[in-house]
Amino acid sequence: MMAADMLQQAVMLHQQGKLVEAEALYETVLRQAPGELNALHLLGVLRQQQGRAGEAAALLERVLAAAPDAAAVHSNYGNALKDLGRHDDAEASYRRALDLAPGFADARCNLGRLLKERGALAEAAACFRTVLQAEPNSVDLHNELGLVLQEQGELAGAIGHFRAAATLAPDRAVLHHNLGNALYRQGDLAAAEASLRRALELEPSLAEPAVALGNVLKARDLPEAALAAYDRALTAAPDHVLAHYNHACLLQSLKQHDAAATGFGRVLALDPGHARAFDARVTARLQACNWDFYAEDIAVMRARIAAGTGDVAPFASLALPLTQAEQLDCARSFVAATAPAQAPKWRKRSGAGGRLHLAYISADFHRHATAYLMAELFERHDRSRFEVTGISLGPDDGSAIRARLVAGFDRFLDLGAGTDAAIAQRLADLGVDIAIDLKGHTKDNRFGLFAHRPAPLQVSYLGYPGTTGAGYIDYVIADPTVLPFDRKNFWTERIVQLSGCYQPNDAQRRIAAETPNRAECGLPAEGFVFCCFNNSYKIAPPVFAVWMRLLLQVPGSVLWLYHDNADAERRLRAAARGQGVDPARLVFARPLPLEAHLARHRLADLFLDTLPYNAHTTASDALWAGLPLVTCRDESFAGRVAASLLAALGQGGLITADLAGYEALALQLVREPDTLAACRQAFRSAADAPLFDGDACRSQLEAAYHQMWERHCRGEAPQSFRVE
Repeated sequence: MMAADMLQQAVMLHQQGKLVEAEALYETVLRQAPGELNALHLLGVLRQQQGRAGEAAALLERVLAAAPDAAAVHSNYGNALKDLGRHDDAEASYRRALDLAPGFADARCNLGRLLKERGALAEAAACFRTVLQAEPNSVDLHNELGLVLQEQGELAGAIGHFRAAATLAPDRAVLHHNLGNALYRQGDLAAAEASLRRALELEPSLAEPAVALGNVLKARDLPEAALAAYDRALTAAPDHVLAHYNHACLLQSLKQHDAAATGFGRVLALDPGHARAFDARVTARLQACNWDFYAEDIAVMRARIAAGTGDVAPFASLALPLTQAEQLDCARSFVAATAPAQAPKWRKRSGAGGRLHLAYISADFHRHATAYLMAELFERHDRSRFEVTGISLGPDDGSAIRARLVAGFDRFLDLGAGTDAAIAQRLADLGVDIAIDLKGHTKDNRFGLFAHRPAPLQVSYLGYPGTTGAGYIDYVIADPTVLPFDRKNFWTERIVQLSGCYQPNDAQRRIAAETPNRAECGLPAEGFVFCCFNNSYKIAPPVFAVWMRLLLQVPGSVLWLYHDNADAERRLRAAARGQGVDPARLVFARPLPLEAHLARHRLADLFLDTLPYNAHTTASDALWAGLPLVTCRDESFAGRVAASLLAALGQGGLITADLAGYEALALQLVREPDTLAACRQAFRSAADAPLFDGDACRSQLEAAYHQMWERHCRGEAPQSFRVE
């Protein structure tokens, strides 16, 4: 057979996907005619398809040496170079192909794909759009462009191209999957669910659409259906890390913490370096009061923080007895890995005069502690000096507090569906002067938006009692108790101390007039009632041991705790039994509306604080309700909040320096009922104290904002200061 005939047959076999047979014929042709450029070219293409990119590149280089103006060869050479990781050379080859043949669609598509991988999204999109003009019915091009637009945050455009692709090829599951993902990100959950279910109808064994469907169902508040979707994904792909992780996260949100911890363990078994599974498991164990691994988790967390890999979420470090230096290292490495600084989006103001534009940013503008604490502050801001915008990144729960918050701002925007960059751009377009983050590294935060610097000044306040570790957060609002200036080396922010307590309080919080009786709350008819309504993750073994010793020393007493989850209740009862205390002496308070919850504080005798993470809002609730509180001051901000609240009430005598003093003081108050009664009498008049003076807090904050802004307008760097 002549070489030309063999080459023709080889091409036909190649097109049919019969690579082995085609390869043999190409090689035979080249033995007969070593300089046959078409055979060299096509064998190079075949080698690249076989995953033998080095051999492919060598063959294509031989062709280009003889035919340097062959556009198709340059394009295919680029493919081989790309597979070899030589991205700069690959890009140069694609561009050379286009110089030789500007209308060469394959080369432009190849360039677009490479640019997408390299993060040059705008140029990649331009490549795909150019080819689409010539090939408007190309399914792959619509899909490729949709993926690029989605990554750019242009969801409407992405959805349009995904829809076009799915219309042209309605039986391709991946197209419906991509459309469903984009609709989910846009917030159109019903349409997203329909698209993902269509993908699974077409290919029932696919794991990825099942995971995506689980995410949609979770967002639609259908947790059982979401768990079933994740289980379906795991049936299709038992080692699917994301499915295991999302399944565990959902269990955690359902307060099934033991099961969640087991799920995070499966993730770590599959991927020991998983960025979030380790601290998620630590948190799940703390929430379940599972202390079997307490010392081990602390040791591993310390090692991970020291390694500086950024795979420990900072919030997890606050509830464990870590040093302030470790908490700083944790936050810094986490931010560097997850939210590094981007090009600033804020625009310079024309002048220093006029009202300052404040933007308070949170996902907690609903029934949440932050909302209850800050509602009055938002309402009280001096509108002659400040324009106040609320940026909500969380759900609208239709509650009375939500309606009050909306009314309390000059402008209230729900931007949670946008990307971090898009939200930041909106803030910049609004001309925000000072952006105040009320979330930090807590649940449902969107900390990454601050990396884009939407405002010239950015402030951390209230929601996160630790350093953010981010150089683009300029200030933290604190007070002399929670954050003395001598701790500044453990913070990336400059410290602003209010002269009273940093925590705002709403003096309009109502306490129900009717007090439930003890039996209605599960309390015995007689006996001293120790109380702690903190979240279960704050209960640490050393503090619980103190509580059990108090119960043993005070006959007939009970410990009244908040029922956070069934796992914690079961484990705390078991821990009590293990320390010689009848588990029935632990009484758990079920959730109630805030007014009724505050009213039942009247049945308690003494609030016992936690360490190393104090009561924060729960402490102010207790004090507002007139319940005395004993605390132990720690080194970190999170462990000094109750001390700040007590100091603001003139009750420094209830602040202790260590757990031994804490235990002794609590026992003294039990044994000296007159002393405790005097404390309670003092707390009954607490409503008139500076802690609950909303106007004083407002004026101090406003003075702080103006001092920050004046420094900025003078061109001076942020600096710590105290508001007198």
